[in-house]
Amino acid sequence: MKILIWDDFPKTNTGGPSGYIYNVYEHLKKHPNNQITFLSQLKDSLEKINNNQSENNYVNKQLHNNDTTQIQNLYKYLDNSNNKIIKLSLTVYHFLKRIIKNVFLRYKSRLSKIKNFTDRQFNEPFPEKIDVEILNTYDYIHFHLVSQFSRFVATYPKYKSKTILTSHCPCSNVDEQLNGEKKWMKLFRSFALKNECKAYQKCDYLMFPCEEALEPYLKVNKIRKVLISRKNNIFFVPTAILDIQPYYDHCKKSDLGISPDSFIITFFGRHNKIKGYELFKTAGYRLLNNYPNCTIICAGKGDIDPPVHERWIELGFVNNVNDYLSISDLHVIPNTETYFDIATLEALRAGKNVLLSKTGGNNYFINKHKDDLSGIHFFDVSKIDSLYSSLVNAMTEKQTNIDKYKQQENNNRFFFLKHFNMSKYINTYIEQINSLK
Repeated sequence: MKILIWDDFPKTNTGGPSGYIYNVYEHLKKHPNNQITFLSQLKDSLEKINNNQSENNYVNKQLHNNDTTQIQNLYKYLDNSNNKIIKLSLTVYHFLKRIIKNVFLRYKSRLSKIKNFTDRQFNEPFPEKIDVEILNTYDYIHFHLVSQFSRFVATYPKYKSKTILTSHCPCSNVDEQLNGEKKWMKLFRSFALKNECKAYQKCDYLMFPCEEALEPYLKVNKIRKVLISRKNNIFFVPTAILDIQPYYDHCKKSDLGISPDSFIITFFGRHNKIKGYELFKTAGYRLLNNYPNCTIICAGKGDIDPPVHERWIELGFVNNVNDYLSISDLHVIPNTETYFDIATLEALRAGKNVLLSKTGGNNYFINKHKDDLSGIHFFDVSKIDSLYSSLVNAMTEKQTNIDKYKQQENNNRFFFLKHFNMSKYINTYIEQINSLK
């Protein structure tokens, strides 16, 4: 069996598909598996073909430059002409050109948004094509973006490999794309949702990290109908990430102007409603005003502005979250909709107590690992007081029984090593695909 993972996007140590594939790719670099190949590796092996294409592109570019020079000479001739009709025509042409250019510049950002959105939904073919016969040598091709699967179908109508699609969004892809956009952009939702459903219907199999991760998709009526009809084509492989030793001295409280005895709460993610930032902002600000020995550290940005408070620290986008986890006492995942957060695994890996909303993929821990939850706490996302009281309880527990709190942190570290290591992920992944009919 041969599997091709379609990694036609940057692999970065973050969240979403980029972070997911980063962990798989880096693990397989050290522990190769002859059944799994990445598209990026396949492209490297076809470098000779790409070089030939580059030579052809150079020839085409030279021809294009010659054509452009001829056109420029024609314009120069017309501009120097004494013919009144030609001069009048050129005057009208330049006048209209200026008007169109000004209108375009005025609405450029809006037009750009529409183009970027519709390009994804109109299934624009890939600019680079690999011989479909090469792709057909793989038994399975696994996609991690709905848009890339749709574009693959448009580019390679004669493909024969079985296809697997994994969506990493905490809600429907369309709703995530439109989150925070202007209301007029949502006019495209119905059309885009139709294309998303086509992708779920067209692919041979759908892979999710757990059954609970389906929850936000089942809330969308059109997607629910498709997923129910395809329930026999859905399989599950829990997410995993690379292991690293917990950091203890890469970041110090004093570096951020935090007092040594301060209880630190961390939140890493986009600052939007889906990630629960709005809910966390309300409960966290209230906590800071009532408890002077508490500090909140957030990483990420979004369409919701942070509160203004001397003990609310915003880092923006960072690529060293583990440094800040090293000084965290509690990591919060307050999503209003949850797929399966890599941030949760990062906190467990660092041996930190975590507080999760009872939503989507977070419920996987309750349903599948109820005996391993001493350091994993939950709150009701529909009640702001539930989040606030859970934050207070965590602070109180550390103050009154620090040994128990430390043991919970150790338990989370062992829990991660046992269930969410990359070797186990690869084994489960291969086993599940081998069992497909």
